[in-house]
Amino acid sequence: MNKTILAALIGAGATISAAIIGLNAGKSSEQKNIQNEINEVMGDMVNIIGDGNEVTINDIKDLVEDYQNLQKQNKSLTDQNIKYFDELTEASNKIEDYENQTNTRVQELEQQLNDSPDIQFKDIGLSVNGENIPINSTKSSAIINNRIYYSDEFVKSLIGSKNSISIQDDTMYIGKIIKEKSSLLDEWILNSLGAEYENNLTDSYGNIHTNALQFYNKTCSIIYNLNGEYSLLKCNISIRDNAVMNETGIITIKADDTVVYTSPALTKTTEPFSEEDIPINNCSLLTIEYNSSSSSNKCIIDNITVYN
Repeated sequence: MNKTILAALIGAGATISAAIIGLNAGKSSEQKNIQNEINEVMGDMVNIIGDGNEVTINDIKDLVEDYQNLQKQNKSLTDQNIKYFDELTEASNKIEDYENQTNTRVQELEQQLNDSPDIQFKDIGLSVNGENIPINSTKSSAIINNRIYYSDEFVKSLIGSKNSISIQDDTMYIGKIIKEKSSLLDEWILNSLGAEYENNLTDSYGNIHTNALQFYNKTCSIIYNLNGEYSLLKCNISIRDNAVMNETGIITIKADDTVVYTSPALTKTTEPFSEEDIPINNCSLLTIEYNSSSSSNKCIIDNITVYN
């Protein structure tokens, strides 16, 4: 209630009946209840003390309606506050989740940084047998975790134009692609005469051979069972270091009794050499023979491989 009105009520000294203020006409049950609450506070009579004071009291109906409006506004504000609180809580949770994800990602990046390899690039040129090979030497070599890698151009120039390079099934092939191959060490020996495998043999040019086949008599032979699974053969051929000068020997290879290869005359001065793509025609039995003028002219064959 306005302070001026309250002072006037106290100073007037007049007696006003609460029943005149509390008119019930046209009021709802809620308004009546509010009016009753006001009557309980103010009592049935209101005393106004003072002379010559003019007092104006608003209709109780307006007071009740204002009170109701305030209650509705209060409820609306309360609902809005609840909504804002819920939205704030949701936003706070999202921010917290984002911070957690950000921290996790930062930790992952730090771990990746710690795990990243140490890389150093170098500019390396290429010279083969004293001849400079024109290549792009800029960053042609990289050292990654103490392992040296070379560029594709560098490798191709090193191998030369006679050999092709291809990659299949995670394997780099230089030259021919041989998917099915076997060492004769792993094949079944049907019969042997004057032939044996040795783990450490030296040829007449000082090269050491391991797991090599040695022919040590004048007439030697060895027969393998290949079950018709391979079509080609390759091997390395040389003469033992203790061979006698001017003695000779010849190697003959047969595929099911058909001669498919005959070597040149082999002496102590014959340089070690390789033979490739000897056609064995998917034979069942493979025979390798060695005939020498002397048992002192021992022959070495190693890296004997059959393939398709």
